[in-house]
Amino acid sequence: MPISSPSFQPKDFPIQGATQVKITNLDMPLANTEYSLALQSGLKQIVIRSRNITETKVAFVSGESSSNYVTIKPRAVLTLDSLTLTGVSIYLQANTVTVMEIVELF
Repeated sequence: MPISSPSFQPKDFPIQGATQVKITNLDMPLANTEYSLALQSGLKQIVIRSRNITETKVAFVSGESSSNYVTIKPRAVLTLDSLTLTGVSIYLQANTVTVMEIVELF
């Protein structure tokens, strides 16, 4: 279950028009298992990183996190900006047990 934290403010990120920030820590207690997160409507930017040293696969279609994905290498961050998303989920899979930190700006 995602846990949200409002510790960042939109001013902390250089995305024009962002008025709200949502930070989610997504527990991924099983390695090589797909987890999903529904993204906030009106999303302008998303930043994804692992809280542990792990390789993470990110997909945009359920069931494709092991076949059609973007890889986040250990200690790296994936940032997607200039977005206009509504009703979208992301699907994540890590090679070890981890907690993913997802920052959404909308």
